[in-house]
Amino acid sequence: MKGGCELCQVICNHVKERRIRGRRNVDTQHSSNRGITVTLRNDPPTLNWKQWGQKDLINDADIASLDVCTTNGKTKGALESCVVALKLIKSCWLSDDPIFSLIVARPIHKDISSEASFDLFKTWSNICEQKHSKCYPTLPPVLPTRVIRLGDDGSAALTLSGGARGRWVALSHCWGGMQPIKTELISLDDHCRELRWTELPELFRDAIEITRRFGYQYLWIDSLCIIQDSAEDWRKESANMGYIYRNSVLTIAADEAPNSHCGIFASSNLCREPVSAEESLVRIDCKSKRNGAIGTIHCGYYNYGPLKKPAGPLSQRAWALHESILSSRVLRFAKAQVSWKCREAIWSEKIPFINNFRALNMDEPNLFSLKRKDEIQALELWEKHLNDFTSRNITFGEDRFPAISGIAREVQQITGFKYKGGLWLEHIHVELLWKPVGPGAKRYITYVAPSWSWAALEHS
Repeated sequence: MKGGCELCQVICNHVKERRIRGRRNVDTQHSSNRGITVTLRNDPPTLNWKQWGQKDLINDADIASLDVCTTNGKTKGALESCVVALKLIKSCWLSDDPIFSLIVARPIHKDISSEASFDLFKTWSNICEQKHSKCYPTLPPVLPTRVIRLGDDGSAALTLSGGARGRWVALSHCWGGMQPIKTELISLDDHCRELRWTELPELFRDAIEITRRFGYQYLWIDSLCIIQDSAEDWRKESANMGYIYRNSVLTIAADEAPNSHCGIFASSNLCREPVSAEESLVRIDCKSKRNGAIGTIHCGYYNYGPLKKPAGPLSQRAWALHESILSSRVLRFAKAQVSWKCREAIWSEKIPFINNFRALNMDEPNLFSLKRKDEIQALELWEKHLNDFTSRNITFGEDRFPAISGIAREVQQITGFKYKGGLWLEHIHVELLWKPVGPGAKRYITYVAPSWSWAALEHS
């Protein structure tokens, strides 16, 4: 393609990428002869929004689609066609633009702790609370045994719930070695009086700030809410962690923080690349068919699909797997962007509001979408999660069963199968066929699990 406008170049680049990805299915002998013709008509152009599924809860969809045909240089007619999805981003630099209110998406802010960023995060939460019956139960659940109570005066203290009901935020994070502060028998009473701000690591401070900014009163952090030097309390509370994450009103996933000394905001902000209209996007003067408004937007090619699998330090922690899977609402602070995932939606800063994410092939099967007695899919998901789990790091071998017990409990409720030593008895003829993958698998020195169980090996 020679010359042409910037928008045509965006479309042209997308089609070229599409051909490279699908080269196996392309006749390579003739592929070099294929050309791309892109023509935009009308002045100003009229953008037609194509929506997938229901009408968006806020405004309309923020993705426009263009049908593009590629032709063979030697013959007439279209040989293939595809839909190019263009992400429409409001011109935040032109807030008085007539088109401004019609576009939901906006450039990613450099600072995720900014008011503008949290306005978006809280909007996700509000939509979920109002519209998603699977995510937000009407009746508040029973609080965990201990929670951190955040006072109106800025104070924070550990408190015994006594069976009271309420909504709490849970933190999913990496310990990264010794914790600078944790609850032990000797410090329990002191923590119930006050958790001193100056003694809290940056990660915990950020979690408290996020909880406050969402308007919630209670926060659950494992190292503070479980008595770390009490074997009895640890056994009781670790067995209850599935309930804690499954029923939390929100789980904060600190993907990029390797330990509690590294804050949620700092670790994520280091990796963020804010969108620049001048550098990354194409400016378009356009007319809306909805109300006839003429204004300016920015757009760029959007490769919609499943969110990339988290790759930060948290993704290597075995305990974090069930914290992510069981939580009904997760706010994930990842490398490139902050994302929201609940039972009914997947949103991110790059695609703030898409309702029918199944139509966009953005969702994956999960245990909570299965019906009772859906044994085959439940076991397939169990195998998938188990492979992920055993590839992760865990400090103590005896934690292997507790760290995956919440997922096992969900599978058991679907299948009705008996769970013994990490295997399902009704499927034992297949379960016993497991084998270690890769070098380095070895048995624990002390007894952790039966010899026939995957849990008996390190790095299995």
